[in-house]
Amino acid sequence: MNILYVTSGTKACVLIFNKNTDQQINTIPELTLGLSIDAPRSIRCVRDLLFVTSSLSKSIFVFTIDGEYRGELRHELFAKPIGILFIDDSLYVTDSDKHALFHFSGVLQ
Repeated sequence: MNILYVTSGTKACVLIFNKNTDQQINTIPELTLGLSIDAPRSIRCVRDLLFVTSSLSKSIFVFTIDGEYRGELRHELFAKPIGILFIDDSLYVTDSDKHALFHFSGVLQ
């Protein structure tokens, strides 16, 4: 199945669609978790994990591709994390307010 993950700022979540039928399949996070992704900006799928930046929460939420919550990545200097790039086991995060690039090593180990 071709899956498309789309951030929704108004719903504070990630919507999952079937690309073949354009039907919405699911929402991440599940409404029952009581968790919202404030101002979701970008999504990266690496090794069956979804990394979603949240500029208002100043963190990166981590989910499985099925929507199971795995945790958050935070940095005390984050202001508005926007972009995500993975190279090997390193994660690079751009921050629009700080005009900076943050590096996390060993994230996927």
